[in-house]
Amino acid sequence: MFAVRTVGCAFYALALIVSTCHAASVPPAGSSVVARNADKPKETISPTLDVHLYPNHKPRDIAEILEVRDVYAPRITEPKTTTVWTSGYMAVVRWDTSNPPKTITNPGGKIFIGQVDGDGKKHLIIDKPLAENFDIMSGHVEFPVPHWVPSGANFITLFGDSGNDSPMFSINKPRN
Repeated sequence: MFAVRTVGCAFYALALIVSTCHAASVPPAGSSVVARNADKPKETISPTLDVHLYPNHKPRDIAEILEVRDVYAPRITEPKTTTVWTSGYMAVVRWDTSNPPKTITNPGGKIFIGQVDGDGKKHLIIDKPLAENFDIMSGHVEFPVPHWVPSGANFITLFGDSGNDSPMFSINKPRN
């Protein structure tokens, strides 16, 4: 398991560039900017769409305002490569919850099924989660394997703050 810490460095750089260009590019208060396009009538853009992220702060202050965010991507421990699920039967997904970050930005989990195509590219079926709205810190979730799930080699992706893939495993259709 690992936690990735991200800081708003990109925002700091953007704010630095914006503040440098601000004096030359922002119209005076009360004026408007006119945008023209060859096939569209002119549009007036509100002066409130200013380029400042925080107009009363210097660029170096913006990094101090942005909070450090922890991204949590727990390691999936089940299913394993030897796991076989059967459509219509209960399945369990387990993941390691040891060593979580102090703050988990999105504690609600979702699990999606995916397959690998002939070119080795992974594809998730994102419009139908296998399970959702469970606590990412629970370490497991059980659900019935839907009949629409493709049989053959599959993987699951666990989403909380970030996505984490399982190893490939098998799903069978039930025997009649």
